[in-house]
Amino acid sequence: MPGLFGGSSRKSEEHLRKSLTYNPNSAASLYFLAETLIDDGKKDEARLTLQKLLDAPINPDWAPEDRDFKQKARELLAKLR
Repeated sequence: MPGLFGGSSRKSEEHLRKSLTYNPNSAASLYFLAETLIDDGKKDEARLTLQKLLDAPINPDWAPEDRDFKQKARELLAKLR
């Protein structure tokens, strides 16, 4: 959350990319990375990130959350087109 508590979008992107080294298919990390990229004007990369989220398998341990992030990703991707 770059705008809150004095954070920066650069740090947000750095931390989200680091989290993806542990779980490249993390729906939450991919979604929040896409939001950060959009805020930084990197819309093409955000589109690719959102598509990766949509293509990622649903983690059975996080199925409800993954489905929610996939729905949000579809909506956000539609706005970017």
